[in-house]
Amino acid sequence: MRTTKTLSCLLAIALAAVCLTPSIDAQEKAVNIGLVDMERIFGEFYKTKLAEGEVEKVKEIIKSEVEERRATHAGLLEEYETLVKKVKDPTLSEAVRKGHQTKAEAKGAELRALDAEMKEYAERRRKQLIEQVEKSKAEILNEISKVINEIGQADGFDAVFDRSGLSERGFPFVVFVKDSADLSEKVIKSLNAGAPKTSTPAE
Repeated sequence: MRTTKTLSCLLAIALAAVCLTPSIDAQEKAVNIGLVDMERIFGEFYKTKLAEGEVEKVKEIIKSEVEERRATHAGLLEEYETLVKKVKDPTLSEAVRKGHQTKAEAKGAELRALDAEMKEYAERRRKQLIEQVEKSKAEILNEISKVINEIGQADGFDAVFDRSGLSERGFPFVVFVKDSADLSEKVIKSLNAGAPKTSTPAE
């Protein structure tokens, strides 16, 4: 996950302001900046793993439903091809072949309808899955941001920025930071404090 260019610009402005502030002002009030690794926090938050698990379940359901439709489609296609062969069979009478042609046309229409339904279903489920992922991501990021704000205020930081962001050229924006300024571990522990207990197997 990458931060936006706007966030990177804000960090650059904030760091530049710290460096360019006159020494007298710096003595009066130093700007206290904290950093977090949003990539790490998002990945290690237990709710992220739960959300990913739910997405995988939905994917399996979609896969199963698609396979059922494909099986139905394959069966209809086989019936259609059999009817077409009978229509072209010269050993059959004209009346019999016309009967098979009528059935083949009906089966062809059924196939086309199923094709359209399969495409519509696939697109609809794809959009639903994207919406589910985006909604879960937004909820998780909101919760992470809330905890970062609480910890940042409690620890007296004036601003907290994401150190996992990359510059426009793809380089890490923050090359070095003191461990004391990185709040990632503290944020992760706070977020995972409410994680459900996992039972361990009996010996």
